[in-house]
Amino acid sequence: PRCTRLPDFPEGVSGQFVRLGNGELLAVRDNTTIVSQDDGVSWSERGPVYAGPKPGISSFLHVLVQTQDGTTVLVYMDLSTAKWGWDDDTGKAAANAQLDVWSVRSTDGGHTWRDRHMIMQGYCGALITMIQLSSGEIVVPVMNLLRDPDRQSVLSYVSEDDGVSWSHGNVIDLGGHGHHDGAAEPTLAELGDGSVLMLIRTNLDYLWEARSLDKGLYWRIIQPTKIDASSAPASIRRLASG
Repeated sequence: PRCTRLPDFPEGVSGQFVRLGNGELLAVRDNTTIVSQDDGVSWSERGPVYAGPKPGISSFLHVLVQTQDGTTVLVYMDLSTAKWGWDDDTGKAAANAQLDVWSVRSTDGGHTWRDRHMIMQGYCGALITMIQLSSGEIVVPVMNLLRDPDRQSVLSYVSEDDGVSWSHGNVIDLGGHGHHDGAAEPTLAELGDGSVLMLIRTNLDYLWEARSLDKGLYWRIIQPTKIDASSAPASIRRLASG
């Protein structure tokens, strides 16, 4: 009863929003930056994220973060060159399966975007969240298809320079076999002690968790939680209250 539907909510927006320093809301619809000056009641287009040829064209499969220094960072899956297929008889994905992950950033509220480049080459099944830690690092967890047997795995990419460059840590591989089996659809939250918690979708009856003690790069503690989940993804958020 406390919620009111916005009548002109723009189609094609995945629900990722950031608030700019001037109070505007910024979102990305496919390859177009859109902004609202009235808290989402109405929206206007600011322009394309990238106007050149593929690869690396922004899609609705993305995550956004507004950094402490005022930079908007967009990480997205490149649907313009995506390839997928699954053979139930062999239990294998197509040999050319591809869904790469790219990064781009804006320092002027989405008017222009720069430093666009691929950060992961492979097949990423989903992007759920991206966070900036209190110490400044941006952390985005991604999926990547592993082979023989074909299954999903999880790893994280970390940027210490507001999305200019990225490093990745260890792969979390829980085994399994299938296009939706393994470790999938990770989500993150920074805890009060500075460690980072990752929740992971599995087919093992429970969500699994991983903990990073080095700002989201490497994951040393990997174990099941007590949260029942029948192959369902999660989303986690740490409130200002802690």
